Amino acid sequence: KINQKNNSLFSIENKWYSIGFPSNPSWGWNKASPKTSLYDINMAHTANAFMLNLVELVHWTPIIPAFLMAQSILSNSDKWSHYFDNDEQRTLLFLLSPIIAFFGGLPGIMMHTYEGWQVAPFDSPLRGEAEDTNVVVSDKNNQWLRIVAYFFIFNMQYIGLQAFSYAILGPTYFDGCLKMLSILGFFIGYLGNQDYKATFNFKWKNTAGGSTFPLAWIAVALGAVLVFLDESIGKSSKPLPRRIWASTYPAVNKLSIARFFLFGSRDIWFVVALPIFLDESLGWSFEGIGAFLAAWVIGYGIIQSGAPSVIRLKDAAGEIQASTRLWSFTLMIFTILLAVLVAFDIAKSFTVIVGLLLFGVLFALNSSLHSYLILAFTEDDSDVAVNVGLYYSANAFGRLFGTLLSGLTYLWGGLSAALFTCCGFLTVNWLISFSFPKRIKSGFQ
Repeated sequence: KINQKNNSLFSIENKWYSIGFPSNPSWGWNKASPKTSLYDINMAHTANAFMLNLVELVHWTPIIPAFLMAQSILSNSDKWSHYFDNDEQRTLLFLLSPIIAFFGGLPGIMMHTYEGWQVAPFDSPLRGEAEDTNVVVSDKNNQWLRIVAYFFIFNMQYIGLQAFSYAILGPTYFDGCLKMLSILGFFIGYLGNQDYKATFNFKWKNTAGGSTFPLAWIAVALGAVLVFLDESIGKSSKPLPRRIWASTYPAVNKLSIARFFLFGSRDIWFVVALPIFLDESLGWSFEGIGAFLAAWVIGYGIIQSGAPSVIRLKDAAGEIQASTRLWSFTLMIFTILLAVLVAFDIAKSFTVIVGLLLFGVLFALNSSLHSYLILAFTEDDSDVAVNVGLYYSANAFGRLFGTLLSGLTYLWGGLSAALFTCCGFLTVNWLISFSFPKRIKSGFQ
């Protein structure tokens, strides 16, 4: 209710009125007090001044990394165009992608500002614990505003994501169908069911659902990388082919093969077989299994970091071969003993737990020795990036095959079958160590 006084001054008598409304503009951070109805349902904390200002800040913040990313791309457009096979269109789309994604979030600022005026509650999921907690748009007083806002948000962020994807992947991706698929996806999103776009919680069929992630925040990491990363890092001083299948150093190729079998051996029994064994045979809880394996990984890292104080190599004839043979042989023999004890069901629970801990120590020492040798076997600094890349590619392939074999061997013969397969991999790793060179020619010590 508004009363006129002296034909020029106005006073507002509505009790719900407070500073921050359009009828009496104030500072941007001033917000109306939460509605009485929100106090009644214990939801007032969702519409207090701090929460509303925080929501607006979160929506505005992505403009900083988005701008930094775009500025960095513009400043290095010639380099990006070269990277994109001299396709300037891809460079343009790459530059625009974070800006498009950010502008897709502007309707969210409008919507939450509207809610901040208390025209509608900030949020009102009035459902019990046993009911679906996804936000139902029709429960909102401002349901149409939310539909329009989220409709714009998700479509604009889809366009930004597709612009980014097209720039990175190129027009030949998906057999040249990337453009068509992107356009088709846009029309499906634009014309399709809008229920899931009206909330940040996406639910598919009978799944529990999960939060979606706006593209604009991806610019936080990308912007930081593009702005602060030293461009000279990882660049080789000589031209290299696009695909490299083997190193020019025979010792590096042999070490990579050994790495394949070493890490494959661990994952054969550690990734699938061991957790299932702890659950089925020892009756451990999921929480207990997860905590134990997490502690093992942390301990493994600690042991590996201290490995140089245990293994000390010098540039002496035969010392490298002797060290690799010794540690790989020790790990192999220990694992064979562990597999035999498990196969004959000798103190199985104690054997597996203690055996896993000791296996982790020996494995960390072997892994650390390999990591030293990959640099020691590389004579020219310009070859380090290629050799290390091949070495860790072999590491990844070993883990992949080890994971697959972990499930297959456990299905075939339980934990003992997985352990004996692990022993086979470790035997190959040990035999390869006989072919390593006796001297370090690179001078790396």
